[in-house]
Amino acid sequence: ISKQVWFKCGTKISNLQRDSSQVLCHSLSERDLEIANLKKEGEKLRRNQALTTGLVTSLQRDISAKEQRILQLKLSADKVKKENREKDNQIWALGISKALNYFSQLFYTEIRIVVKNVSLHLLSHSFQVKMGMSSLFCAFISSSPFIPFCQLMEKIKQITDENLQIHEEEKLLQEEINSKASEEKEVSESVAVLKKSLDEFQAFLKTSYCSSSLKREICNIQDLCIDPSVLWIHAPVIEILSSLLSWVEAMEHLLQDVGIDMSCSDKGSWFSFSYLMCNFFSIY
Repeated sequence: ISKQVWFKCGTKISNLQRDSSQVLCHSLSERDLEIANLKKEGEKLRRNQALTTGLVTSLQRDISAKEQRILQLKLSADKVKKENREKDNQIWALGISKALNYFSQLFYTEIRIVVKNVSLHLLSHSFQVKMGMSSLFCAFISSSPFIPFCQLMEKIKQITDENLQIHEEEKLLQEEINSKASEEKEVSESVAVLKKSLDEFQAFLKTSYCSSSLKREICNIQDLCIDPSVLWIHAPVIEILSSLLSWVEAMEHLLQDVGIDMSCSDKGSWFSFSYLMCNFFSIY
């Protein structure tokens, strides 16, 4: 009985060992298969990571190149705007200068014509006086001793009165010439003052100005003490400058509408406009 029991026990132990070995082998096979799958997934993840890293690097390079290009475009746009602004100011100032020169030459031409006519008139009267004296002398020489003395005195009185009248006219004409010369001097001084103010204003336009400083400069030109004969030039100039002021104020209102307040800034509206354009490019 003991041998049979031991034999059965040994058989069961052998079966258990065999079953345990099979289970262990199966477990090891499943673990090896799982390890192999994990290795494959790890390789796949590494490849995906390398691909993703390459894509990110490429995108970063593209973004950097685009940012550099945008910066270059901003600088080019600012340069073009500055050049256009300087050209517009130069064209405007050149037009004003040419207009002043043209009207000054026209006025001087009219003054010279008036002076020439007055001079010719004086020469004509002087010639008439000389001819009258010559005719009197000839009449006196050719007259007989029996010509009445009262007739001779009447002729002398007539010529003397004409001579006095001519001298009076010459005096009035000389006063008129002096008045015209004085007016011409005042007009020349007014034109010089206006031209100097416009030259200073042209230099001011090359700076970074705002509406308040521009308005102050326009008021300085508007308050100039100039001759009334130059007002027909002065008034259109003020009108043109007022249009420029309206445009600058409209631009500043636009900057305020987008949240940029440059009312207390000393950098001017053109700096504000450039700042606005930089923000616009940064958004888009």
